[in-house]
Amino acid sequence: MSLVGIIANPASGKDIRRVVARGLTVPDHEKINILRRVLVGIAALGVQSIRWMPDSAGLVERAAEGLHLDMDARPLDQRITDMPEDTTEAAIALRERGAGCIVVLGGDGTCRVAAKGAGSTPLLPISTGTNNAFPFFVEGTLAGLAAAIMARTSDVPAIERMVQQAPCLQILREGEPIDTALIDIVSYSGMVGARAVWQLERVHQLVSVRHSPGTIGLSAIAGYLGLKAPHADVGLALTLGAGSGTVSRQVLAPVAPGVVVPVTVQQSQWLQAGEAIRIERTPCVLALDGERELPIRNGMVVDVQYDRRGPWVVDVQRALEVGVERGLFDPERGLSSSGRTSSVAGG
Repeated sequence: MSLVGIIANPASGKDIRRVVARGLTVPDHEKINILRRVLVGIAALGVQSIRWMPDSAGLVERAAEGLHLDMDARPLDQRITDMPEDTTEAAIALRERGAGCIVVLGGDGTCRVAAKGAGSTPLLPISTGTNNAFPFFVEGTLAGLAAAIMARTSDVPAIERMVQQAPCLQILREGEPIDTALIDIVSYSGMVGARAVWQLERVHQLVSVRHSPGTIGLSAIAGYLGLKAPHADVGLALTLGAGSGTVSRQVLAPVAPGVVVPVTVQQSQWLQAGEAIRIERTPCVLALDGERELPIRNGMVVDVQYDRRGPWVVDVQRALEVGVERGLFDPERGLSSSGRTSSVAGG
């Protein structure tokens, strides 16, 4: 059975960065419009089933109204608490049901908690959040078509053409992994306030998987320094703020939508796969992909490790090319067969 999963976060694009910066606002009606186009794309290529995470705004249900989808389309049997754990639990459920792809509408934080549950099931992240370094802007119809192709493809070589494995950052406490970030981790002094990090004078360390121009958010500090990486598969650790006896430099960085500020960088260090850097100042709060998540007590030994084995992500363009090659856009050939996607990991 071919199955596509959908996770849509009604809270994405509505945090404090819309107030202290000029972050993108994506209202529910626009998310519903995107989802309608996603559903049309999925249905066009003959996918048999869609399951989605229920949410307090009923986004997918409202998007499906009036579409007359010729498939088994319904929400997961899941109790919603309006907490990030809802997304992780939904991703686990979709993975266990054999979804060929999980379409995620949200920002970096939504994608992070979805990836924690998705395992080797590929994500197709559509940007509807405030900061969007991990998800991308893609037209909903094309995203739906690409998701359908993933769900209807069963041979591993074709799947491997359509996905890429993103790197990630592992948080280790006393050497044991306790959490993961997809883009960046910062240590932030101060234990209260809004979840989003926007007071840069409180940021001491930054570790990022991105270190080239083109991103926005705290990872942009790494991207606009102009440092030459030894190769593409590395992370970058920075110490921010001027330190006594050290040579520091400043960089202009777009640290939030519509906010470009000078940031002082004291030290930098490349991280090879498997290498880690210690969090120097405790107590602090670690912000994962832009949101403060993890309080670190005084004296706690915590490291951040660069890991090339992050979530699998659908390349929409390559998926569409595979769909054309396999005849899925030929009305006489494309709807005549249906397959179930195999897991990427382990072949």
